[in-house]
Amino acid sequence: MTPSEQFEPEICVHCLLFTGRKTPEAHINRTYAIDEPSSFTFPDAEASLWQAQDSCILSYVSDDWYSGPDSLDIAPFDTFYMRVAKDGFDTVYGHTVVPDTFSILSPHPGDTVAMDDSLVWTRSQGCKGYYTSVRRETPRDTFSIAILIPNESIPGIPWDSLEAWLPLFFLGQQPEGEYTLRLAALDTNYFDWVGFGGFGPGSGMQSGGSSSTVTGGIGVFGSAVMCSVKVYVKHDTVMGRSSQLPGSSQSRRKSKPVSRVLANPPTRSLPGFPGLSSHLRATGLVSPEPPPE
Repeated sequence: MTPSEQFEPEICVHCLLFTGRKTPEAHINRTYAIDEPSSFTFPDAEASLWQAQDSCILSYVSDDWYSGPDSLDIAPFDTFYMRVAKDGFDTVYGHTVVPDTFSILSPHPGDTVAMDDSLVWTRSQGCKGYYTSVRRETPRDTFSIAILIPNESIPGIPWDSLEAWLPLFFLGQQPEGEYTLRLAALDTNYFDWVGFGGFGPGSGMQSGGSSSTVTGGIGVFGSAVMCSVKVYVKHDTVMGRSSQLPGSSQSRRKSKPVSRVLANPPTRSLPGFPGLSSHLRATGLVSPEPPPE
């Protein structure tokens, strides 16, 4: 029997709900045998989302993209359920509990920051961890970094049950200029999926389904809360500048708006911080595709 004869296709799903965004979206496709050409077109799936007081149908848009009406209320601690069905496949089910809101305490919008400053935020209740990303494009280069941060004690970083913080040391070798720091509080499903290497529609499926957070198929159905702050990165010219404590960033220059994108997923541990994973990229003019927001 050939590998293709043993292979049974499954539905694969990528859906991430955000608080404050009423239009749910999902990418729905199927798995393909190693010697079978894949396709981005996957119409006619039946997809629905619901919770205690609300529900919606996701309609086919194009390729493998499905979208719902602009009417879904996504609030902290809501539990949402998902069902995806199509003739010839097992039905896929998933559920997610939406994390609580949180806020970035430091830096403030327009602050000038250096590598010895820190990103400080209030902890989100109900989230398993955070996904922070920074991206800046110039005519000659593209820089992006993303860090996956568990919502627990991290070796080398002081623990605080009410606040979390991350040193901005990864900005030390980057060009001065405007950056947007984005921080997402992730539910357990999406945190685990990203930790296994998941990224974007159909990704995170290469490890035998170990990264999947749905039943009846493979993929992820998760939820998140997003915050962001625009800052200006400037390197210090005075030697011996003392490190600032969390929350002590000083507003030295007003920043200008930059584009809001979510960078690559984490792929390796950060030296000196065994609880953190990161992905760092500097690639000329080549930039990664952002995952669905």
